[in-house]
Amino acid sequence: MIHRWPDNYQAAFAIRDDDTSYFTKPEMLKNIFGESIKTGHKVSLSTIPNVKSVNEYFIPPKYRSDPSYYSISDNSNLIEFLKSYTSSNKLDILQHGYSHSESDYDLGPRKSSEFFQLNKKDIIRRLNKGKLELESSLNIDVSVLVAPHEYASSNLLDSISDVYSAYCGHLPLSAIKYSSFFLLNSLYALKNGKIGLQLTGSKLNPIHLFPSCGHRWLDYSDEEKAKLSYERFKQILNYILKHGGYFILVTHLWEFFWDWDVNVTNSLQKKYFNKIINYVNQQENIWKCSVTDLSLWLKTNRTI
Repeated sequence: MIHRWPDNYQAAFAIRDDDTSYFTKPEMLKNIFGESIKTGHKVSLSTIPNVKSVNEYFIPPKYRSDPSYYSISDNSNLIEFLKSYTSSNKLDILQHGYSHSESDYDLGPRKSSEFFQLNKKDIIRRLNKGKLELESSLNIDVSVLVAPHEYASSNLLDSISDVYSAYCGHLPLSAIKYSSFFLLNSLYALKNGKIGLQLTGSKLNPIHLFPSCGHRWLDYSDEEKAKLSYERFKQILNYILKHGGYFILVTHLWEFFWDWDVNVTNSLQKKYFNKIINYVNQQENIWKCSVTDLSLWLKTNRTI
């Protein structure tokens, strides 16, 4: 168990934003995360190397009827923006599969994942292609994988140990063979109402990072739901602060901009995201890190 974070911080806090792709606009990133970055947060963008334009919300409406592939390297404006922020250690890049989806979401999250029913050879091929795409276009090293729809099949988990140092996402109960501590800690958390409890030592290779809380649009459809979600966030974070763990907040940039409007349309979600960041900033003993920072620290400072 980790007893000390860097500089003796009591806990760690990271932001994971999913579905950055060819379609992402730098203005959207600055609008949502600009103030957070100014206060010392490092936002980890879970990035799709070669997104397929399926009929899902993370794709702009005008592209949904033409299922083509769009490489992130072909958006030079976005690439230059990401390079400027990653080189100054303000943004972090995680790999979010290769194309994300090969079919529409109405088939369900498992079947719409690009890795659904793929064998290990095909999974490794797609992962390596995506990793090369991100690393060569952004001049970075990518060491953390986030599976699309967090669909972590046995074949996927068997395929990543030689490619990544960490996997960030929930695991199915079938993953007990990869991390028996995961199941035991999850059952303890459920029994004791500690939703955000997560392990700092894991038998999963690579290391497993468990998301603590999602900041999703359905939880911010009205003020009553928003207040409940915010109180839940504070309960989890306060528990982690008390016990010395880590907190990973998961967001989706496109949710703030309904159907890719140029302006923020879910103002309530944005309002409470700002409240969350302000609450974290008020804590004196918390390490604001990226998901990659977190994985590298745990990799070199954990015990089983």
